[in-house]
Amino acid sequence: MLNNIKVGTRLLGSFLIIALLGSAVAAIGIFNMSTMNEQAELAYDRELLGLSYTKQANIDLIGMGRAARGVLLADTPEAVRLSMAQVEQSRRQLHDNLDQSRRASKPSPARKSWPMSTAASPNTRRCWRS
Repeated sequence: MLNNIKVGTRLLGSFLIIALLGSAVAAIGIFNMSTMNEQAELAYDRELLGLSYTKQANIDLIGMGRAARGVLLADTPEAVRLSMAQVEQSRRQLHDNLDQSRRASKPSPARKSWPMSTAASPNTRRCWRS
């Protein structure tokens, strides 16, 4: 049966079949790439965003320590008041970032340590106010 078809027609038919197969492979590849992109965005939202907020909370904790040392080294009441305001600002930012980190992170064993990290906070505030 194929022997009765002209060579040009056979080549055109073969080319169309290969083009259709290539189109199918490309369509599957594009669909899978969009799925991978969605999964990457989900991983960013779940994993890296929470990690970023935790990193910022750590920076705020370091800033709180620096401001606390500034209170101890202050030589005027104005400098003490300014350093105390910096401690309070860093504390607020620390808690805001920890809350955002809790909301952004998926449940994991590491989250069990968060209550311990925030439990000392009221005691720290009472210490600074006295």
